Amino acid sequence: MKWKICTSDEPRFVRNKKANNNRGAYEKINVFINDEQVKKDAGIKEELEKISGNVNEQMKYLFKEIAKLNYEKTPDIKAELQAKDLNHEFFDKLLRLFSATLNLRQNNGMKDDREEDKILSPIIQKDGKEIKTSANKILPDNADANGAYHIALKGLLLLKRIRGDKDVEKFDKKGNVDFSISNKEWLEFAQKVAQKNK
Repeated sequence: MKWKICTSDEPRFVRNKKANNNRGAYEKINVFINDEQVKKDAGIKEELEKISGNVNEQMKYLFKEIAKLNYEKTPDIKAELQAKDLNHEFFDKLLRLFSATLNLRQNNGMKDDREEDKILSPIIQKDGKEIKTSANKILPDNADANGAYHIALKGLLLLKRIRGDKDVEKFDKKGNVDFSISNKEWLEFAQKVAQKNK
């Protein structure tokens, strides 16, 4: 199965180790904010501050304004980028944006009512909708609850093994119940549970 990685306008957060007097803090990603050109040009700075957290718009800006690439009409962006003489800063920004896209857990670092804590998947479902816990009534509505939900599911998997459920049974070399869970086993079990909940 091939997956397509997608971005959206949903804000994405990254940890800035230097923020808050080097104690670190989460902030909306903006790969341009420290550029010398941006610091000198108030118009560009204002434009780029508007797209803080928005990976979509920052990638568009990176391709259009920095790489001078018409990405919408380019069939092979990778080949086009390789053909251009781009510096390491371009690829550093692209990698940081891509990494933020793949980061499932999104937390703004705030507390109480101001906290935004959710799972935001880079994979689009068959129906064209993105997977995010805040928009799903079946899944937990924040990342902590989502983590607890999946830990509980792993406990359910192990309980089923102990009870001798044929679908999930696994034994070690001595014939005892094996409590290890491979990624493949976990994904298959989680998908079966998800199918039952639909």
